[in-house]
Amino acid sequence: MIPPKAHALIAAAALAASGVAAEAHIINFFAKLDGLQVVDPTNSTATGAASIKYDHHSFTINVKLYLDGIGIDDLKGAGPNDTPIHMHMAPVGENGPIVVDLSWWSTTHFIEYEPKKLFIQWDSVILGGEQGEFETDIFENDTALTNSGLYLDVHTNAYPAGEIRGQILPVPAPGPLATFAAAALVATRRRRAR
Repeated sequence: MIPPKAHALIAAAALAASGVAAEAHIINFFAKLDGLQVVDPTNSTATGAASIKYDHHSFTINVKLYLDGIGIDDLKGAGPNDTPIHMHMAPVGENGPIVVDLSWWSTTHFIEYEPKKLFIQWDSVILGGEQGEFETDIFENDTALTNSGLYLDVHTNAYPAGEIRGQILPVPAPGPLATFAAAALVATRRRRAR
C-alpha cells in the first residue's frame, strides 16, 4: 500500500511532468550581458539579462531583455538595418556577423521603468531568413543557438560598436532529484495550506 504522503508526491511529480511535456518543443535560454564580454572589452558599468524561449518547431524566439545603465535615448542604430540590438554568430571571445535583427521581425516593446533601466520584449521573431538588407540561414542559426554560438549585442551612442554583450546559453534542465524536490515542496505546501 502506498502511504498517503507518497500519493501527494506522485501526483505533484506527474503534474510537473505533464507541464514539461506540453512545452517540450520550447527550449529556454538566457544571457547575462556586460562590457567585459565585448571584444575588445568596454569600461561600461551597464549590465543586462535576457530570457529567451525558442520554439524549435516554428524556428521562432520570444526575447525579454532587461538593461540596467542604458536608457532608451542611449540606444544607437547599427548594422545593415540601423537597429540597436542584434544576435550575432560567434563563440565567446570572438566577433561575428549579425544573424538575427530582433527589431526587423516583430514589434519591439520598450519600457523605461526608471531612468537608465529598460525592459525590451520581442515576440515571434524568426531565427533568420531575409531581414531587410541581409539574409541568414535559419538552420545554421538553429545549430549555433543550440551550441552556445550566438550572442546578444547592444549598441549605444557611447559605444557604437557595442556597449554590452552576452553569450546565449541554454538554461540547465533540472535533474531527477531537483524535479522530485520541487514536487515534494509543492505537496508540502498544499498539506500546510489545509
